[in-house]
Amino acid sequence: MAYNMISSNLIHAIENAYQDQKFTDGDVNDHPEWVADAIAWAEAQISTGTANDFVQSVMAARKTWGRLSVGQKRGLLNFIRNEVLSAEKAAQQIIDELTTGKVALDLRPLPSGKYAVLNANNDASFYDVSNIKDEKSKWNGWIFANIMSSDNKLRIGTQRPGQKYQGTHEDALVKIMQDPLSATMLYGRMIGVCGICGRTLTDPESIEQGIGPICIKQFKDDTKELLRQILHI
Repeated sequence: MAYNMISSNLIHAIENAYQDQKFTDGDVNDHPEWVADAIAWAEAQISTGTANDFVQSVMAARKTWGRLSVGQKRGLLNFIRNEVLSAEKAAQQIIDELTTGKVALDLRPLPSGKYAVLNANNDASFYDVSNIKDEKSKWNGWIFANIMSSDNKLRIGTQRPGQKYQGTHEDALVKIMQDPLSATMLYGRMIGVCGICGRTLTDPESIEQGIGPICIKQFKDDTKELLRQILHI
């Protein structure tokens, strides 16, 4: 995203009033100048060919109908808000690395899968990570981290292409990164299903491992491929 193409007026509003809250319909109606800035930015994205699917759809609607609905304007403002805040977090991560030596978490080597982590009391927390590698997907290069609550996934953080992880539960994710295969096998043993595909395990050896024979090979291959991509080898 061309962060420097967003007007200082809109950036100032985001940084000072919308760090912890999204734009509302009332904001759209009360601040037409913010909407004008957002539309100007979106037009620039279209002209340079850098607009994503959401921005393209909004601007296509505007071209078709000659206007945007309040909801579309709000959506565009909140999209820009997310981009600005993410860029600021990424910049702060770089500053922290330079000044404190704290290295931000990079989830790129972690394959998609389900993982379990034990705490000091031997209680387990369960995680689901989606490391998207699909050039046809608009989410290609994104990584989504979730904690499992029964069958529900609760988002705990994301990693955008070219950035580092932004979210919570970093300590648990670091443990997973140290030995992802063991973490996914632990998930499978504790839940009773394959830690990769989620199918019920029936073979005694697979039950003991917590992962099926085909999936364990695929997991190892995926890990090697992710590392090759990152290291450019």
